Amino acid sequence: MAKKKRKKNNPAKREQPVLQTGKSSASRTPSPAAAPKPTAAAPKHPPAQSNTVTLSQCMIVKNEERNIEKALSWGKNIVCEQIVVDTGSTDRTVEIAEKMGAKIYHFEWIKDFAAAKNYAIEQATGDWIAFLDADEYVTEDEVDKIMPFLEQIRSDIKTHRNYLAVSCRWVQLNDKGIVKEVFEQERIFRNMPSIRYKGRIHEKLSLVTKNVVFTNDFSIMHTGYTGEAFITTGKASRNLELLRLQLAEQPNDVTIKGYLADSLKAEAIVERTGSNSAEAVSLYKTKMAEVDLLYREVLNSGSDTHSLIKESAYEHFLVKYRAEAHVDSELESICLSAYKEYPKKQKFACYYAMALNKKKDYPAAYDVLKKCEAKLNDDESSALTFNVMELFAPQMVIAAQGVGDTERILMYAEIMLLMDKKNMSVLSPYIAVLVKYYKTGGEIFTQLASIYNMKDQADLLFIARAAKDCGAISLARATMDIAASLNDT
Repeated sequence: MAKKKRKKNNPAKREQPVLQTGKSSASRTPSPAAAPKPTAAAPKHPPAQSNTVTLSQCMIVKNEERNIEKALSWGKNIVCEQIVVDTGSTDRTVEIAEKMGAKIYHFEWIKDFAAAKNYAIEQATGDWIAFLDADEYVTEDEVDKIMPFLEQIRSDIKTHRNYLAVSCRWVQLNDKGIVKEVFEQERIFRNMPSIRYKGRIHEKLSLVTKNVVFTNDFSIMHTGYTGEAFITTGKASRNLELLRLQLAEQPNDVTIKGYLADSLKAEAIVERTGSNSAEAVSLYKTKMAEVDLLYREVLNSGSDTHSLIKESAYEHFLVKYRAEAHVDSELESICLSAYKEYPKKQKFACYYAMALNKKKDYPAAYDVLKKCEAKLNDDESSALTFNVMELFAPQMVIAAQGVGDTERILMYAEIMLLMDKKNMSVLSPYIAVLVKYYKTGGEIFTQLASIYNMKDQADLLFIARAAKDCGAISLARATMDIAASLNDT
């Protein structure tokens, strides 16, 4: 039986948020197939309405002792209960959750995420449910915006009738906590028997777009697919098993094939990390060949394929193209197709500009990037993530060099060098502009000192090499002299 827990009072109402209609992501997290019915009790009816909206926090867990405390902390002051369904933990997950006052339930893992999640939903008594994973959270400065938003939905007869779920930004963080990508998902929804998850893996709620309202008021932060998390939790291997099971049941489902390619690629990269043995290299090549095949099927499948899956397929091949020094006609064609199909996605604009730069069509690349630049900080466009800037800045440096825009060479070269000061392809044109822009070597060194340690011999030798490569011989010699002087001190 579950442990009982006192209900928390909801926070006082704050300034009413604005409901944003007409922008939903109900179709952004697809599920290839419906899952088997959960082996659990029949659904409970939600409680009768009271004067205050109540929110139940639900999650399913297995071996999440590293994350469970944070997962149960963010919503402690706004939820009426915290329901944790354990699917077979062998660590201290359950012990920690019990100490934090969560209601603990146990569900036998049947290789079906929807079944486990639906069992958790059936234990909830709140008017609404917040279903986040153990590796997800809402930040402290945004969590108090959730209940006022739900209260506003309830305050109006029309919105209360129409809006059954809330969609918000789903922010993917890398190992350093930097925003990698931003999507949208529905994770807060009404406690109704008709709303349940479907799909063995990559499960989605049984909702239609018109019943979902989007908000910018709060976001869900996700850390679970960082490289470290994949290594320590084995999520890629788990996903592979479930996806192969689901593909066996639905062999023609291209969406499943796309998800399988994602997980297979992640596992291959993790296994390859730190091992250069012939066996490891061979296994990596074998798996990546299957990934190529699966992603090609996705790209050739037509317009019915889910958007995020197709984006992943495009990006897989475009990353390859980025690493190639020569112009590959097939990958160049993929660049153009991705850009045409997703004109609002800044990353594909950057890849298309890269293709143009490789052909030395700098004016065309510059025009594409100028349009991209104007949209980077537009709230309606994709967020200015590390990934986008990492793509945009070097391509703008190349294109700006081609058309003679020294201002943008300096601006974006500095951004790139602050991210990676050992980027020779950026430092050389940067120094070439500095030599032209500044009158004395002292001014140039002052500028470089904002990025490099001018008392570090390795940094100085790197600068000297870049100066030599761009023809700034005098600067290269002066830098070498400074580096040599450090040996005398």
